[in-house]
Amino acid sequence: METSFKRIRTTRVSRRLAEKKLEAEQAKFEVGISTTKDVLDFQVDLAVARSREVEALIDYNKALVRLYQTVGTTLEQSGIATDILGSNQG
Repeated sequence: METSFKRIRTTRVSRRLAEKKLEAEQAKFEVGISTTKDVLDFQVDLAVARSREVEALIDYNKALVRLYQTVGTTLEQSGIATDILGSNQG
């Protein structure tokens, strides 16, 4: 769990850095000191960083589900009432 959470933070930082690099490259392109290929390369880098961030989020959520299954709290964590016996008593 902790490793998965740290991976989310790391990939989030990487994605933000890729966004800033792309912004800087686009600014350079607008003033004529960069090429279309350079901008496209940074766009690809950003797409990869976003994909890795999403993968990290998915893996974290999968780890949560495995934890809930292991400790038997899947229904409670999902907000599903489990008071079956109590509802039949009168």
